[in-house]
Amino acid sequence: MISYCVLSETREIRLQTIYEDHEPYEYTNVIFSGVIAYHFQQDSFGTIIFDIEETDVAQLYAENRERFESGRNYGWPGGWNKSEETILDYLVSSGIKGFALSSSCGMDGWVMAQTMSKIAVSAPS
Repeated sequence: MISYCVLSETREIRLQTIYEDHEPYEYTNVIFSGVIAYHFQQDSFGTIIFDIEETDVAQLYAENRERFESGRNYGWPGGWNKSEETILDYLVSSGIKGFALSSSCGMDGWVMAQTMSKIAVSAPS
């Protein structure tokens, strides 16, 4: 991974990636849109992404229930985080999907967003 950027106003997360196993190198931008929550950890500033896969958003919430409960007192991740029922209702009514980021080395985590797209680019911008 070359970089990642969280764009709060547009609710986007952008990952710039590079695949260097052969030339020419392959550059891909991964864009999450309609982001409502995310958690990244262990960024080693040399992350090698293994995969980003869509996962069941209700299961993703269940695995992170304590994080949502502790964030509630700080307004994280939003006003809809009032109870498990309101969270699950919000996820369904907003068309939110779960995405799990796994790495061979470095950062892993997850994103809750409406969409994820992968765009091949000629070089990082």
